[in-house]
This record gives sequence, C-alpha cells and structure tokens, in this order.
Amino acid sequence: MKCVLGVVMEKAIADALEIAKRDLRECYTESGILAGRGHFQQYWARDSFFASMGACAIGDFEQARKNFQLFFDLQDPKGLIPAVVSLKLKPKYKPFKVFSPPVDSNALFIIALADYARQSKDKVFIESNFKKISLAMEWLCKRDRDKDNLIEEDFFANWADTVLKHGEVLYSNCCYYHALKEFAFLADWLGVKMIGAEYEKRAETTKLALNIKFWENYYYTDWIGLTAHNYFASDGNVLAVAWDIATRERAERIEELIEKQHLDSVPMKTNFPSYPFWKVFPLLLPTRAYYYHNGFSWPWIGCMNAIALNKMGLKEKALLELDRLAWQINNYCVTNEVFDRHKKPVKSFWLNSERPFAWTAGLFLKAADEIIGLEEHRKKKIAREEKKEPKKKKEEEPQKQAEPQFQEKKEEK
Repeated sequence: MKCVLGVVMEKAIADALEIAKRDLRECYTESGILAGRGHFQQYWARDSFFASMGACAIGDFEQARKNFQLFFDLQDPKGLIPAVVSLKLKPKYKPFKVFSPPVDSNALFIIALADYARQSKDKVFIESNFKKISLAMEWLCKRDRDKDNLIEEDFFANWADTVLKHGEVLYSNCCYYHALKEFAFLADWLGVKMIGAEYEKRAETTKLALNIKFWENYYYTDWIGLTAHNYFASDGNVLAVAWDIATRERAERIEELIEKQHLDSVPMKTNFPSYPFWKVFPLLLPTRAYYYHNGFSWPWIGCMNAIALNKMGLKEKALLELDRLAWQINNYCVTNEVFDRHKKPVKSFWLNSERPFAWTAGLFLKAADEIIGLEEHRKKKIAREEKKEPKKKKEEEPQKQAEPQFQEKKEEK
C-alpha cells in the first residue's frame, strides 16, 4: 500500500510540475515575469520575485535576469523598488496613493537576487548591480523608525493589503530579516567581507528582536501596533520556520497548531481565528473579497510550508504537503491564486482567482526543487544552451575573418 501510494504521489507531483512549468513560462515576456494572464497582467514586484525562484529552479536564468533588470531600471534614486509595473512599463511605487509604499518589495527583491546568485553562479550580473542592491537594502533599513531592529509600516504596505495592519508586522519583519541575511551572503560572495559581516550581525539582532517581541507561547503574533494583535498569521509563521527564525521547539509548536486547526487541508489558510470586520478594509464587507486575506487559502503559503517541513527534516510531511498542492493544480489543470472555504478557486462577481498565477507556479517549482530536486531540469537547460554556442561560433567565424580584410581596405583608402 505504501509503495502504491508512493507511485501515485510521484505521478501527481510530476504532472503538477509540468503544469506549473507551462503556467510560469506563459507569464514570461521580453521584459520580465507577469503576475498572471488574466486580470493581473502586470509586473507585480512580490509576485515576480517569488516566481523568479521557480524560474531559477528549472534553469530559466535569462528570464529571471530580465525580470530583475526591469526593476533595477525603474528603481527610484532613494532605492525604492516599484510595487508594480504596467505592460507599458510605467512604474507605480504606491498602489494605494494616499498610503506608504509596500515594504516587502525591496526585501523580496534582495531575497530573490540571492536565490538567483546561488543557482546561476552569475557573479558578473550581481557585481554590476551591487550598488543598486545596496541602495535597496538601505531604503529597507530606514523603515526601522524607532531603531529597535524591526521595521514599521503603515496600512496596506505588505501582501495582505485588505487587512488593516500597521506598526511592526510579522510577515514583513521575517522578510526584512531574511533580506539582511541574504544581502550579507551577496556581499560576502563578492568579496566585500566587512559589509557582509556588518549585515550578518544586523540580521542576528533582528532575529533576536523577532523572537523576543513576537513569540506568544505557541506561535508568533500577527502584528504589533499600539497593542499586540495575537492572531495566527500563516504567512509569517511559516516563513519563520522556513527561514530559520524559529528554534526547533518553536517550529514544532507552529506546525502542531497548523495541523490541529486544519489550516493546510487546502494549503494554506491565511489566518486563525478570522479577523473581525473592523480589521478589514470596510468596503469589502458585503463581498467575498472580505475573506481574501481573512480565511481563504493561498497555495504560495502551502509551498513555503512544504519547504519549512523539509527544513525540519520532516520529508514525508513535506511530500504530503506538496501532494496536496499538486492535487489543486492537477484537478483544475492550472495554477490558481486563491481558494475559498469549499476548496474551490474563488469565483464571484467581485473577485476571481487569477489563473495561471506565476507566484503559485514559481513557488511550487521552488518547493519541489528543495524537497525532491529539479537538478535534471537545470542540467538539460544548460546542455541545450551549450549546444547552441558551437552553432553561434560557427556563424561568427566567417564574420571574424572578414573583419580584418574590411579594415585593411578602409586603411588603404
């Protein structure tokens, strides 16, 4: 029975991987990676940065590089990365004009670049853009207004932009910690050892602050404004495990709570318990969008939880999580953005699940790479590129031979 289950699971994951690859590549353009091909046909920073991790997992380094270059080109003088770029390549730094820009765009930019560096070994690209990467890091560090090693934000400044979170938010600070850590890695990789050591120290200080200020017996609290808002936010808690913020004991408590409350029956429900109506954007109350970040399930969090379980050495549980995600993908033959409480893609007059969705597709590929390995995909990609190179060289040889003759004739004249 165990053997049969293994074969069935393996096939389900393999089928889902093919769909995820197809969907991710469907979101590729000459300029970067679109969030989706429906109502999200724009270059959303956070979506494309998570998606780029999947692109790197299957060896599509050139596409990831194009996406990074798009945001490098549109970075503002202070280091802020655009939140979204239109199809006409017009940047928008504040999706909600009256509020502050998102804080997670800069953090995820650095995190995704470090992932690209590890996978591609492309030191030239990272080195040539290191000043801009440093500027993005500096902008992010300045969000720590009260100098307590945690960043603050205003309303609508992270991915859960329908919930009225402000102050110090768990998800954003997990991203901040990991960005510090990954920036330290990039600096060290480029041989800038002093900067690497400085940011490694900053990362550890932020990790300590997170563990002291946010931990609440069984999980990390959601956000801290004037008071602590002690909801279980799946995003930040899962990232805390996946990115080594939580100790082993704390990671186990988080995963126990996820199992106990069945948050991963459709990986993964956003929060527990539900937020009261006064903590959600008021205009959404009569619509299904009220549950968008308040009880609906997002596959991207499930993908990160599969990575977290694998990090804990719980490979069987990680595979089960990956299998649940594969079922979602195979059942609808597409990567969806968000699922409702009936385990179906959200579909209503006001809100529809985007499909295909690059964020889901990319992180499913990334999770599969972490758990079962997609090295073969990268090797095949490299082999194809190597086959193209000799052909290019043969085409270039006659041109190279002709050039000196042309120059000599020009000199004679």
